[in-house]
Amino acid sequence: MTTVLPEDLKQMMKDMGADLSIARRSRRFSQEDLAEKMCVSRKLVSRMENGDPTVSFGAYAMAAWAMKLDGNLTEIFSTRKDRIFQERARSILEKRVREKKPDRDDPDA
Repeated sequence: MTTVLPEDLKQMMKDMGADLSIARRSRRFSQEDLAEKMCVSRKLVSRMENGDPTVSFGAYAMAAWAMKLDGNLTEIFSTRKDRIFQERARSILEKRVREKKPDRDDPDA
């Protein structure tokens, strides 16, 4: 997988790993402490902090949970923040909305 990742995505993974390291250290957790909270090995935490793209998303989600940062996870694929979804949703809306004229044969109208 590492050979097919675009360079900008590889850089994002490295940046995310660096951010993970900062978040961990600001909480005064050692890699071992975080690994214990996640129920994983210290080596996995190290791989995450180095931006290893083969680490599962679940491991990152667990790290976020362990550091009480998991509230942001639901925003990753949120339609509220998906510009393309928003544009397409708007494009299918009717251009004009008109009131329906009452049916002449309808006594309730």
